[in-house]
Amino acid sequence: MNRFFFGNFDFEEQLQGHFQRPAKLERLILEMASCWLAIADAEDHIWCPGEIPDQFLNSLSSWNLPPSLFIRDATQIPRGMDFVPWGWSPAAIEFGTQHGLAVNPPPLDIVRLANSREYSVSLEASLTDSPVFATLCRSVDEVLACLQSLPPETKWVIKANWSHAGRERILGQGSQFTSSASAWITQRLARDGIVSWERWLQREAEIGIQWHITPGQPPQLNAVTDLLVDPRGQYAGTRAFDQTAPPPDWVQHAVDATRPAIFDLADRGYFGPIGIDSMRYFDPVTNTSLTRPLQDINARWTMGRLAAGWFEKLTRAATWRHGPWPPAEAHKSGSHWISTCPEYLDGTPVTHRTWLE
Repeated sequence: MNRFFFGNFDFEEQLQGHFQRPAKLERLILEMASCWLAIADAEDHIWCPGEIPDQFLNSLSSWNLPPSLFIRDATQIPRGMDFVPWGWSPAAIEFGTQHGLAVNPPPLDIVRLANSREYSVSLEASLTDSPVFATLCRSVDEVLACLQSLPPETKWVIKANWSHAGRERILGQGSQFTSSASAWITQRLARDGIVSWERWLQREAEIGIQWHITPGQPPQLNAVTDLLVDPRGQYAGTRAFDQTAPPPDWVQHAVDATRPAIFDLADRGYFGPIGIDSMRYFDPVTNTSLTRPLQDINARWTMGRLAAGWFEKLTRAATWRHGPWPPAEAHKSGSHWISTCPEYLDGTPVTHRTWLE
């Protein structure tokens, strides 16, 4: 069946409930609609309620995609198409149902659980032989207890129960936190009942392990991609692994360590895409590099899964980057970029640019 892609990229915020989208986030979501081009076929459509320049629409032919791929007006949505949201939320289901699309979500209680820190932290503690990285806290006092014995130079991060892409979190150092941090924690505890406290790890590398669960079939491993982040730990792009060389041993170890999590979610009734982020980090205590296989569990589409779509279309290893334009390396001779998003939307410059290199 032909697919209709719906980019509710604030999916985790939607899971929190009673979420009002600010104008800045509304614009970001609009700009990110073109990310679906990575896996779209000529018979598919993408929801993008903004005016895209003809120059970019005409350029889609280089990927064998028609200019009519994007749908701006809800009255033009073809009925009966297979509805594919970024993540399954009540708001996404309402949109798909309202416009006559074929909506087939997994149980929403399982979706909420699978994307929560409560689930990933508990699963990490029970399914892997790795050290305990995170502590679930249900009060400010429990957070303080985590900090009490920390040396002044120790960095930490506290994450909301539903968080992603370096958002819905606070960073700190040592055994104290500020009044604003206390207010942030209090607000998230009142809303979600839980926060996750973690030591800040010295990252060496991260990968995205892309799985897909189809009911009645064994889970399928779609791709393993190299995750690029900025110094703040926020997503900056995805790089393809060199297929001519075997991956590092730690990568295969991480993939194997994610299998029990995937089968657990399948047993609970979840189906659809799942991306799990794994980290290679340096441990100053043992002076060695170690692996954290279950750093993040995302029971939804991920940028790493979309990036794998681009690499399939290019039939070669590449890097799909997200960030400001032009790239910082634009001055280098011989550099080549392929823009994967329009330069303008509704006559306004796009600030969240994506490109292949």
